[in-house]
Amino acid sequence: MSILPRILQVETPWWELTLAQVAELVHHEPDDFFQVLLLDTRTIDPAIIDFIGQTILQYRETIRQDLPFRLKRLHVWNVSGWTPTQTGNDPKLRLVRRLLHTGPVSLQETRWHRETSQSLYHSIPGLQIAHTAGLQTERGGVSGGAAVLIPPGWRLDRTEEIIPGRIVLAVIQDRYSKVGLISAYLHPHSKGDELRELVRWTKSNKVDFPLYISGDFNQADIAYPDVWSDLLIYARVTDVQPTLHTFEGPNGLSALDRILCPTEYIAAAQIDVIIAAHRRHHLSGHYQLTARFMVRPCVKSDLKDPIHQNIPADVFCPGRTEADPYTVPNDLQELIRRLQRHQHADEIDFVATLWSWWREQPVPSKHPRIPEHEHLRKYLKARAEILHIPSHQFKALQSATYQIFASLPVQEFQDGKTSIRSDILKQMFDFYDQVSASRQYSQIEQTNLQARGIGNNIGFWN
Repeated sequence: MSILPRILQVETPWWELTLAQVAELVHHEPDDFFQVLLLDTRTIDPAIIDFIGQTILQYRETIRQDLPFRLKRLHVWNVSGWTPTQTGNDPKLRLVRRLLHTGPVSLQETRWHRETSQSLYHSIPGLQIAHTAGLQTERGGVSGGAAVLIPPGWRLDRTEEIIPGRIVLAVIQDRYSKVGLISAYLHPHSKGDELRELVRWTKSNKVDFPLYISGDFNQADIAYPDVWSDLLIYARVTDVQPTLHTFEGPNGLSALDRILCPTEYIAAAQIDVIIAAHRRHHLSGHYQLTARFMVRPCVKSDLKDPIHQNIPADVFCPGRTEADPYTVPNDLQELIRRLQRHQHADEIDFVATLWSWWREQPVPSKHPRIPEHEHLRKYLKARAEILHIPSHQFKALQSATYQIFASLPVQEFQDGKTSIRSDILKQMFDFYDQVSASRQYSQIEQTNLQARGIGNNIGFWN
């Protein structure tokens, strides 16, 4: 019912609508429309029903409710060469068939020929495949190859070989949404060139659907960090768990396989992503990954105001709580470099870049540049007269207020906790805020203005 005012284009709550307004929408008189509702709604003009459906879809797009609700899982798997067989003793085929019951499967290093995928159509009814065949090697073998297997219920809208033998795109669609799945395999000897080619593709192609990039990147993020950052920015994706061990080799565990998810959904708290690595004894060291997407309701549709966390202001003002106001930490310099690549970026690009950088930083509770006493501010909202706060944070607040409040009545009621009156804690923070606001910095020379960081670039932020 809440959608009716938007269909009727009126600024009235749905419970105040009259039957005459709804009847006018379907070109009926109020008395006749009441009888239609009681008897048979199939007499309504199909063109009107189509108009109502289009209005609902436009409204969902306006509030960014285009989440892939049906995409609950995505499976990623470097099969290290696989020739599907029709026999019943193919363990990889049995596993793929089981995974397809819960979501699409992204395969890497398939080493298929162009006709190899045809045998899967006979083994798995209703299957749809987007793949790029492997490349012939100098020794007569096959190298690389990638594929995306689409289970029944989705429609394969289109496919594209981004890099033949290495990266393939599958655009899948259901009744409500469209999703792009990219399966990538970067060869250890050419991963730099292939990663740059993928970045060029994201720059030159307008993508109007969320991208999920998965595959075996062979630690290209470590070898080419700048190119990897460009991929995250231009593809608008986030490396959810970059340290997850996905390969077991002679030299130990390493993170070769990744799943990159849309930054927009994660930053706006619209989905939670959990990635699990499963060890399969027949995978030649590569673990099989499963990403679970848990859809969360979007309370605020504005991307500038994510509901799940915020970025403290001290991160952009390093001199406010540190002794040297000229210092620009390395993590902030990395953000400056990323933003300088987007001097004419739109609002979505700017916010996506900001949040992709912030999510790579340590969590706020352990951030090295956020003082311990700042975590006590949450107790100012409590209504209790006596507060029990962590002792180490209280000592940090005493040091920040120059031990002026050291004589106040406080007591330690148990190990690691200190009891303090709420009004005293408020006085301490009021004093600290006054001192911080009155702190004067020496004048910065014009040549050092840019080195000061984005805190001085007021025109850019406005």
